[in-house]
Amino acid sequence: YQRRVHGDTIAVGIGRLMVAILAACSYPLQVHPCTRSVMNLIFRQSNPVGGITSPWVRRVCIGLLVCLLTYVIAMIVDNLGLIFSIIGATGSTTLCYIIPAIFYIKLPKAKQ
Repeated sequence: YQRRVHGDTIAVGIGRLMVAILAACSYPLQVHPCTRSVMNLIFRQSNPVGGITSPWVRRVCIGLLVCLLTYVIAMIVDNLGLIFSIIGATGSTTLCYIIPAIFYIKLPKAKQ
């Protein structure tokens, strides 16, 4: 089916190569915030502007662990709809029920 629709032209090969480069270069940008969040949760360290409070070895190990974990999940899961369902179920519950309640509690009451 793929050969019939797309063919094996040079333009298609270049497009596939560019998508592979894009995926390879953008993934570390997506892993970095996850790594920082995990480090803040586990080690309870804040990272001040302009300074690094944790050793680079710890950051590299956690980053590699995140990459390995996402790789294992990608290899195990056959249906991406399952992952989207889990993310949607947790995210929509947080957005619809938990966050408005937190805002209600945190916002100051108007004086009457």
